[in-house]
Amino acid sequence: EEMTRKPKPKPIVQHKKLTKTERKRVISEFHCLLKEKQAIISNISPSPSRTKSIASVDLRLKELGGINKYQDASRQGKQQKYFDTAKWSFKYLRTCPSFSPFFSSSSSSSSSGGVTEGKKQRIKLIDVGSIDDPFRKHSAVICVDAIDINPRKPSVKKQNFMETKGKWDVVVLSLVVNFLPDPVQRADMIFQATKCLHARSEINVDEDEEEDQQQKKNIPGHLIMILPRPCVDNSRYLTHEHLIKILNAMGFDLQHYHASPKLVFYV
Repeated sequence: EEMTRKPKPKPIVQHKKLTKTERKRVISEFHCLLKEKQAIISNISPSPSRTKSIASVDLRLKELGGINKYQDASRQGKQQKYFDTAKWSFKYLRTCPSFSPFFSSSSSSSSSGGVTEGKKQRIKLIDVGSIDDPFRKHSAVICVDAIDINPRKPSVKKQNFMETKGKWDVVVLSLVVNFLPDPVQRADMIFQATKCLHARSEINVDEDEEEDQQQKKNIPGHLIMILPRPCVDNSRYLTHEHLIKILNAMGFDLQHYHASPKLVFYV
């Protein structure tokens, strides 16, 4: 009797490097096609013509290269701009008073800027739309759940954030809200973050724990949201001030804001 061989895991294919013009074209066309598809779904009642129109858009998305090509363009763009979501977020968390117990001076620093293993608690963080799982390098101080609808690394879980259940100290939405084609979907994603955030007061901590451990249970949930700057600077429908009002209405209080030439950061 012949032994059945297990199929070898498919390697993660690295597509060829795209030029700046190609990256912009892929990202722009992908977003336009998603918006076109959403408009068809929202404005046309179910019918054979609607099915045909959706199939036509799906074919054009496939010809463009699909979500893999979009992710490659997005990832290569970040690399060219030397932008690292985890690096920026980690730097903020280190300087945020709420998270100071996790970076206590009594803990030895690691080469990545974190702390050594052995701490009783780590910051619980969910990275939504995590292509490369960038927070993994800070695992000494951050317990990360990396999810994506189209994971490209084994450590990233295939999961839709809108169906996610659980509680975290930090939710990271880095360049994913703008990926959604419909304003309602974008608002729903941000509101979903409110359901996934908790304060440390929800966690049981023994009374005889050290003071820094006691402090850790009082940390409010933090949302880190990163958007392309044109979303608030060049949009006909949204401004920075309007976005702040939306976030306040959902229960968020702006703790930190930063704008680079290409991106805006909200905490």
